[in-house]
Amino acid sequence: AYAFSYRPLPQRRAYPPLRALMADQVRRAAQLLETGAPLVRRVPWRLGLELRGVLAGGRRIVELLARDGFGPFARRPALRATDAPALLRLALTPPRHRAAGEPR
Repeated sequence: AYAFSYRPLPQRRAYPPLRALMADQVRRAAQLLETGAPLVRRVPWRLGLELRGVLAGGRRIVELLARDGFGPFARRPALRATDAPALLRLALTPPRHRAAGEPR
């Protein structure tokens, strides 16, 4: 349970209960993303490659959110050209077993 209130949201401040809520939700989303990862080996090559890209993008967004302390207001996570090396690494390497939401 979180001591969460909607009142501070208009001020766009990521106070600790909001960060905790965001961290849990990002971890949950990362776990769901990883449950679909084995699918890339069960579909035709081209679709598998596309799915690897989707997984890499999702994993990178999780990394960016974790790096910023799960604060949703400071900087909206977005993929940029500078993320290309990380996306390539994430797409071409199999996932390690790690805690969901933990940066690589």
